[in-house]
Amino acid sequence: MTLPAIRPARIADLAGIIKLYQHLNADDATPEPANTAAAWAKMMRSEEITILVTEMARDPQPHAGTGPYALIENVVSHRAHRGQGLGRGILRAALDAAWQAGATR
Repeated sequence: MTLPAIRPARIADLAGIIKLYQHLNADDATPEPANTAAAWAKMMRSEEITILVTEMARDPQPHAGTGPYALIENVVSHRAHRGQGLGRGILRAALDAAWQAGATR
């Protein structure tokens, strides 16, 4: 199976990412974009944080990694797209990005 393209997240991805996090823990309250916009914008400007996403039907699938060491906090896939290798693809891309950024092994 060919995975969709994996790319760094953009400012415009915030609403879709908030929607996606409902699939991580359905019992958590869904944050409002207005309440998270400043923090999201700060992360998007950071040179030390990379949030990787894939797009499935225009819904971003976020995954985060940082350097010079890699920290993968959550890998979340929409329920309708699980079991297709998306998480594995994101982890490979995150590791490749970490190694290219000089992360320790």
